[in-house]
Amino acid sequence: MLSKKNRLSKFTKRERTKTVSFPFFTLKYAKTGEKDLKFAFVISKKIDKRAVIRNKVKRQISKGLESILEKITKGYNFVFIVKKEILTKNQGEITKEIERVFLERFSK
Repeated sequence: MLSKKNRLSKFTKRERTKTVSFPFFTLKYAKTGEKDLKFAFVISKKIDKRAVIRNKVKRQISKGLESILEKITKGYNFVFIVKKEILTKNQGEITKEIERVFLERFSK
């Protein structure tokens, strides 16, 4: 689980966000002046009605992020909007996709 300092409580529309789409999720991000990285996860009930499954997906994404947190450039807010395709993937595939996306675009 991500530490509390890395959790995003609000993501307002006033922020200048950019959106990038990937096979398992859509990523919205905004550059901020803060020294921390902030993450939020949006998993609709359309993905799965069961909260257990939605929470499992959140934990899988969080675990993938924890391994590369130090390698990502500071000062961004990220919102993951999860797609249904992620349900068929295991932890290794999710982590590999997250590493590819973040190390390609947001590495130091």
